[in-house]
Amino acid sequence: MRCEGSASFPYGAKTKAELTVCVSWAIARLAGMGAVAVVLASNAPSVMVLEEGTFLSDRLATVRSFLEELRQAVPGLDVCTLSSTHLPWLTPLFQEAAPDITFLDPAESLIPQLRPYATQGSGRMVCIATESPSMPLSGLQRMLDRLGVSLEPRLVHP
Repeated sequence: MRCEGSASFPYGAKTKAELTVCVSWAIARLAGMGAVAVVLASNAPSVMVLEEGTFLSDRLATVRSFLEELRQAVPGLDVCTLSSTHLPWLTPLFQEAAPDITFLDPAESLIPQLRPYATQGSGRMVCIATESPSMPLSGLQRMLDRLGVSLEPRLVHP
């Protein structure tokens, strides 16, 4: 299960105490839904252009621009982790925009560790999210639809 939402995240401007409340809430909520393992990922402020959906009009150009800014900030960049919850869905765009960079999905290394908790045919992917006036759940649904991701976000209240 992956959890993200605009009311609790991005958390770049939050204090350590506020972040602790957000993370504790997310873990308790997911545990209450039956999760036996929880992976929390950061939504860095530099990725807001992706989260806001502005990239949808020209995905490849936006990803190329983002990576160019990243290369300027980190000369010699050759490996990136796709650590935010939504970035692995964009892997093909990242690979096309920068074939010289290796992109890693940290969740892939977790799969073998989660295997003891899984049973054949019992897994499911659930999208839960909070919303705000500026980032309603309907906007997330439109973004998922445009990306070809077959998930229906469920609204949760922190």
